[in-house]
Amino acid sequence: MKEGSAISTLGSVTNPGTASPEAATATCWPVAARTLRDAGCEVVIGLPADEPGLLDAAASTDGLTAVPVRDQRVGACAAVAAAMLTRRPVVLALTTGPAFTNALTGLLEGMSLGAPVIVVTVRIAANEIGRGGFQETDHRSLAQSVVKDHLVVATGDTLQWALRRAAHLAVNGKPGPVLVEISAETATSTDAVACAPYAAPVRALRSHPDPADVAEALAVMAQARRPLVLAGGGVRAADAAASLRMLATEWGAATATTASGRGTFDELDPHCFGLVGLYATPPLTTALADVDVVLAIGTALEETVRMGWDLDRVRLIHADVDASTFHRAVPAEITLLGDARLTTEALRAAWARQGDDIAGQDGRTGWRRTVAAARRALDADAKAVTFAESPTRAVLRVLPDLFPDAVLVQENGLHDIWGYHISALTLPADFPIVGPGEQTMMGFGLPAAVGVAATRPGRPVVLVCGDGAFAMSANTLPTAAELGCPLVMVVFDNNGFGWPRFLRRQDGHPSAQVDFRTCLPMAALVEAIGGITATVTDEESLRSVMERARTAVDAGRPALVVVPVDDDDVPVGIRRIFGMEGAESC
Repeated sequence: MKEGSAISTLGSVTNPGTASPEAATATCWPVAARTLRDAGCEVVIGLPADEPGLLDAAASTDGLTAVPVRDQRVGACAAVAAAMLTRRPVVLALTTGPAFTNALTGLLEGMSLGAPVIVVTVRIAANEIGRGGFQETDHRSLAQSVVKDHLVVATGDTLQWALRRAAHLAVNGKPGPVLVEISAETATSTDAVACAPYAAPVRALRSHPDPADVAEALAVMAQARRPLVLAGGGVRAADAAASLRMLATEWGAATATTASGRGTFDELDPHCFGLVGLYATPPLTTALADVDVVLAIGTALEETVRMGWDLDRVRLIHADVDASTFHRAVPAEITLLGDARLTTEALRAAWARQGDDIAGQDGRTGWRRTVAAARRALDADAKAVTFAESPTRAVLRVLPDLFPDAVLVQENGLHDIWGYHISALTLPADFPIVGPGEQTMMGFGLPAAVGVAATRPGRPVVLVCGDGAFAMSANTLPTAAELGCPLVMVVFDNNGFGWPRFLRRQDGHPSAQVDFRTCLPMAALVEAIGGITATVTDEESLRSVMERARTAVDAGRPALVVVPVDDDDVPVGIRRIFGMEGAESC
């Protein structure tokens, strides 16, 4: 089976024999499972309900993998990560009341990321609505800001329509979560629910930008002397990375990404800035400030993308599949509404038609030399950083060498933000990465690793997080063990919540409330599920510890690597934004 397809061995951990498949076949759930599979879903994640439901039906349906979790928040994050990695709709199976509300934090992150998740829940019986029915919940009101739409299945004859409609909405336009609420009467009815003949999987529809807009964009691009191509997560969602890399080369542009667009460009390329905004790295920031034309594609230009970067002074060409992103944060001179791949291909075709004699080509060649010189200086500075100066950067630096075949899962805490700087972690093109969006919820990483493992079975998963984030989702560990996740957990341990401690100290406030007086026994928990643990304390132990972790995951065992850190090693982007000493170098 091709990579990216969930396999039956993961489904086997659900042990469907413990819940009679026949119990589910007398309800709507087998039809729901087959409908979701035929729409293009492969994975159903959720907490088992009191009675056999969607998760049970999925475990008995060929082509679906059921992933039971022990916490709905974990399930939501896992579903979001799986959807981000595969760009296929992933199903989150919930029930009403606290089960539903517990998942909302993960769905908030999923909406921020544009993750195509289909949330399937049930509501109480109609004759108890408004009468104090047990676990009565207004799902629509609670979820309206974290889902694209809310569909209600009041009778069995609308079940298939609602589920296929949800799959269509989840992957089209700006992808995102969609809620399907199934009435108790439909969920528990023993009447046969009609199942229409097989239908083709739902697909993401693609649209071309207006040729007139392309022509205007091309005129601006031709005048550029110091151009930059900025790729967001929409580029990866549209499978546009290869085409965009060629456009950047043909235009003579430097390249950069947002956090969710990372993997579009080869960060080893001397013309790559890495990430921008909060994660921009000196001395590249000097060259970044000189950019005159930016082609931003597949990004909403959120606040972290713009931090410390004056986009009002550049000529901005903004391309996206969602018109609502235009002019929201930064006015664009040219807007291109369309699929990222088709937009890129249209620009490349129009650029080629102009021929080789394009004004400014020599100037752009000089610009690329300037960027390359800044990259050489950055790379030299970063290579000189020792373990004693920065344990965080020393550990991050070895990950691509020892885990070139891994999927990287990131959190967004004080120390692991170093992983967003190419001075600390430099990744090749198409390296698979999953991280939080603009909400940057704490505790996203461990559940996300489970979602990644469900869609990339057998492939190593490397999680980078802080001790606070690890503790927040430590209840994920038994699920990871049951799934046999080949998981390496790199935990930067500063015995507290690093971000609020940093901010409080900046303002002269006491930080005792964010210090951990009783620390989670991380090593004991990992060892209890059959994993190996080690602590990196110096340069000499670093390589051997990471090699042990590699050996462990190759044998199917989880590995915990603890890296003690202190709060003096503040990532350079944060130093720059806060005007701290040392912000001029990595």
